[in-house]
Amino acid sequence: MDCKRQPTIMKRVLIVLPFIVVVLFVVIWQLSKARSYQVFGDIFARANTKEKVIALTFDDGPWNDKYTHQVLNILGQHNIKATFFLNGKGIEENIEAAKHLAEAGHQIGNHAYSHRRMVFM
Repeated sequence: MDCKRQPTIMKRVLIVLPFIVVVLFVVIWQLSKARSYQVFGDIFARANTKEKVIALTFDDGPWNDKYTHQVLNILGQHNIKATFFLNGKGIEENIEAAKHLAEAGHQIGNHAYSHRRMVFM
């Protein structure tokens, strides 16, 4: 290789490399925040059915028992069942609210212990 060309190639690499690193960082950061992307395992965002249905879900509960009762009362008035995605920390802090959800016949989904971003898990 020509000795005069080598510094030019190195300059180009040094200019392009930080740009590539920044782009990769932004892409990985955006993927880690995505609700519909998972590196390992599956995410289910819809069900295959010909019926016209709506799945009602609640995220990150349970909340304090006062608000849980309000939600359960509204759902009960309309004979609606929902799925509540609970995290372990919320259950520990509001065990009675979590019990009321289960006793009312709603589905319980697991949201890990503390709801960390789990894109690489």
